[in-house]
Amino acid sequence: MRIRHSKLIPLPLFGIILFLNSCGMPDPLVTQDRMIELKEHFIGREFVFRTDWTNQLVVYGGTPTHLCFTTPHQREKCLENSKKHARLLAPSGMTGRITDVSQQSTWRLFLAFESDDGHTGHLIVETLHLDNWAMHGPMAHDQWTDETTAPSDIENLLTQSTIRFLDPDISDVQAVAEEIPSPPAALTLTPADNTTPVQADVQQSVAVRNVTVAAKPENVLPGKVIDLVIRYEVAAGMNETAEVTETRTLLFSDKTLPGYPKVRKSLQHTGIQSSTFSQKIPSRAKHGTYTYKGEVCVDDGCSSQTVRFTINAR
Repeated sequence: MRIRHSKLIPLPLFGIILFLNSCGMPDPLVTQDRMIELKEHFIGREFVFRTDWTNQLVVYGGTPTHLCFTTPHQREKCLENSKKHARLLAPSGMTGRITDVSQQSTWRLFLAFESDDGHTGHLIVETLHLDNWAMHGPMAHDQWTDETTAPSDIENLLTQSTIRFLDPDISDVQAVAEEIPSPPAALTLTPADNTTPVQADVQQSVAVRNVTVAAKPENVLPGKVIDLVIRYEVAAGMNETAEVTETRTLLFSDKTLPGYPKVRKSLQHTGIQSSTFSQKIPSRAKHGTYTYKGEVCVDDGCSSQTVRFTINAR
């Protein structure tokens, strides 16, 4: 008679299995209602990155941290391996929008985003590592609960040094705002007089003349960049230099866009001068006709010119 022997489980492993079966792998402690609240709070909100963001970063304790440093195990090996997979998702200053919120584990929340240049990624918010656990996984980290995932708490962790949310009524300083009103059939503009020199204080013998401005290109798509150019001549008389103030203003439907005017003061030599400000157009900027006004001032004398450009629909 043949006796069949069953495979024996090593005692240490058997003990671990019993422990895990008795305790069980912890289920997510964030309820469905709280996840709905998080989604309603974050999805659709626009922000600007305050630091370069890669696929190797997580938000840990309110700061962007390499994922290898959120646990004390094999950091050197982790960093070495991660170099092969490192990928820049968004540079500092890039704007983006939250597209989803999910809980991928008991200690990680994922906020999916899409940047204005079309790249996608995640802002991973991770709980703190528990120093008394010398292991990976759910027993090594604190856990997200309804008490610790209040929208305001998560927003505070994100905005300490990782991103800055944009006020829906105020655009970022480097972004053309989305304006709700439709552009009028024709904008009412005051023609600029760039042929007659505007004299400053006679005693200073300083003047600015021949101011010309340009928006290049004149037709631009959302997501692209437009250059706002000012060209002018400084006549400083007996002086070699003069303090010059350049002011750039963007208007839509006769309204100045948030973040404007842009003012630049500098010391310029006598002669022809030119400067350019590059403006990123958000992917969801309203299409239509915009007005760019460039003004140059010396002392109390100013001269300006306006031109129009168009943001086309995709």
